[in-house]
Amino acid sequence: MNETKYKFYPLFGLELIFNKTSPFLICKVLGREKEQKRIIELLLRSTDESASASDSGSGFSVLPLVGIGGVGKTTLAQLVYKHEEIQNHFALKIWICVSDNFNVQRLTKEIIEFVTETQHSSQMKLAVLQNILKKEIASKRILLVLDDVWNEDEEWRKLCAPFQDAAAGSKVIVTTRSKNIADKIGTVEAIVLGDLDKISFWELFKKCAFGPSKPEEHPELEEIGRIIASKLRGLPVAAKTVGNLLGSNMNPHYWRRIMKSEVWELQQNKNDIIPVLQLSYQYLSAPLKWYFVFDLFSLSKESRVF
Repeated sequence: MNETKYKFYPLFGLELIFNKTSPFLICKVLGREKEQKRIIELLLRSTDESASASDSGSGFSVLPLVGIGGVGKTTLAQLVYKHEEIQNHFALKIWICVSDNFNVQRLTKEIIEFVTETQHSSQMKLAVLQNILKKEIASKRILLVLDDVWNEDEEWRKLCAPFQDAAAGSKVIVTTRSKNIADKIGTVEAIVLGDLDKISFWELFKKCAFGPSKPEEHPELEEIGRIIASKLRGLPVAAKTVGNLLGSNMNPHYWRRIMKSEVWELQQNKNDIIPVLQLSYQYLSAPLKWYFVFDLFSLSKESRVF
């Protein structure tokens, strides 16, 4: 049985329910309605309607979600994964966190444990694990989410081999930062996530910064907040992180200190969110910094900040 754990992240004001392979409990996502609808349409489409998938001879299609760290790939995948139509359409739904350790034996074992809810020995050989997985998924329509894929090579083919026995119409969602990976393993056109539009971004930011209060009730803070929001480049993770940081202290002096921080002047490329997160870390109280590091590390692997 997968061990479920509860962890409270004061920084974000959310209690997240998770185990080592299943997705977080999530709420509504702002500004991604178009992409969500498109993904659901593709997942509900039968295999023979996808020319590229049928040409490949596979019984399943691979749909990549592509975007920089913090843009909301995983959150969108979670929202789709939990959608009622998706829950009813697939006989098996599997969520695996891949990260940069693309080890076929480990991933196959985790997939089996997710499906069977039983632990298996880490000493089992890949061939044995693959035979077990084949039996578990044979003739079943499955949805497999591989979250945070960083590389692809021949190991990808090994991982996918047992899924040839799944029922037609089975799907794999891959979230990745790399368009190159998406082009190589995708059988349908990738969904590329960009920055949130200004309206959706402000809606998300103000929910985090002002909570149940209306910004109009705090005109001075609203003015400062809009200036800060304009510096965050439409990234959802930045809206949540900085917004919640501001919301922890509704003092105009505190907000101005953050607005005038030297962090905004640091040189950064368009895909770099680390300075924004460093700003949030700088203004956290000591007990909260541990929680923040956990999230920052997962977003900063490319830069290897820590």
